[in-house]
Amino acid sequence: MKHSSRSGFSLIEVLVATALLVMIVLMLSQVFHASTTAWDSGLTRTQGAMTIRAVVGAIERDLRNAVNATNFPGCGITDPMKVSNSKLEFVAFLGEATSDEAEPHFVEITGGTKVTRTVSPLEFSAGSGRWSKKGGTSSELLDDSEYSVKFIANDASKTNLPLSVEIRVEYTSAQDLGTVAARSAGRDCTWNTRDDIIAR
Repeated sequence: MKHSSRSGFSLIEVLVATALLVMIVLMLSQVFHASTTAWDSGLTRTQGAMTIRAVVGAIERDLRNAVNATNFPGCGITDPMKVSNSKLEFVAFLGEATSDEAEPHFVEITGGTKVTRTVSPLEFSAGSGRWSKKGGTSSELLDDSEYSVKFIANDASKTNLPLSVEIRVEYTSAQDLGTVAARSAGRDCTWNTRDDIIAR
């Protein structure tokens, strides 16, 4: 009597098992790659949004304190606020963090890929009855070629404050192109009024 015993796997069984294992490993590596790419993209977008929020927030804080520049003859602008595609100029009452008193300052914010904020205190000359800039400090809010900041005056024909100013920030990276939107209720803290500050 012959007793047949198998003591191992046939070549076909080993090949089928290997093929299945290779397919499972390939599928898992694709899932890992896709999740890593999604994570990196989300992280990049989050960092971009945080940067934009910081820049728009700094500009918004100055705009909240803006006053009609025509009340300060000699300050450098003859409109309530001067807004161009690449520059925002206005007078704002700013004070030291340690003081309750605010003084008039001329604020100039340049847009583009390098956003700078220049603040110059205004000094009144009783003799001439005019205001003039004295000194000034510049600070860099943003210097990154992946961002572009533009300013748009919605109420260019208006002769008094508050003006509606749009701050447009575009973010481009090698991976994607995006626009981040932000909005502020403005000085009166009421939505959908003329002093809302909108960044789209």
